[in-house]
Amino acid sequence: MEGLLGFAEHLFANAARVWLVLDLPERLRFQRVLFPDGVAFDGTSFRTPETSSVFSYLRLLEGVSEGGVPKGV
Repeated sequence: MEGLLGFAEHLFANAARVWLVLDLPERLRFQRVLFPDGVAFDGTSFRTPETSSVFSYLRLLEGVSEGGVPKGV
């Protein structure tokens, strides 16, 4: 389980790099995971109504050291 979570963390932390190596069907699936409500274009700019909750989790991890202790403690 720990290995799977580590892989998922790496995958989402490097989403831009992962995107570059995927073919079209894989990109569409990956996009649905990253942006569950899709990507909207208003004629000028793109927006994402909702992003994956995984990114919230990764932001929490950024404040935690490898040992699970908040950084700076």
